[in-house]
Amino acid sequence: MSCNQDDNFSDLSEYNDFMMVVTVFFDSEKVNKPYEYELIDYKTNSYEQLISYPASLGGTIPLDLSHTQYYTVKEFKTVGLTITPIKNVVGYKFQIKEISPMYPDSFPVVYLEKNLEKEVTIYYDFDTKKLTIN
Repeated sequence: MSCNQDDNFSDLSEYNDFMMVVTVFFDSEKVNKPYEYELIDYKTNSYEQLISYPASLGGTIPLDLSHTQYYTVKEFKTVGLTITPIKNVVGYKFQIKEISPMYPDSFPVVYLEKNLEKEVTIYYDFDTKKLTIN
């Protein structure tokens, strides 16, 4: 019996697709002023490793006072997100929804909407259905 990385390989094509959606809300008194925040999205890969993908986002606060990012994930192990507010960020909405052509407006399996004063990390485990917020 060999012990290599292929021993823990999972074919993710057999798992359902989900959309992880995060909307960041900005200070209503700062329209047309700069905003800045950092996002790290987490996905479990085929080798059951939690991989992180960091991004820095910024720009000018739009009239709708929000900015939305979309991430496609598989219904496999753990997924998540870290949001770090840097400038003029006041809140967030986080959802995980199944991508389904039959039910395009499917009910989210995770829905959070909160104020954001400091960094927050959110993990969702598809196996246990457990949500962890740090």
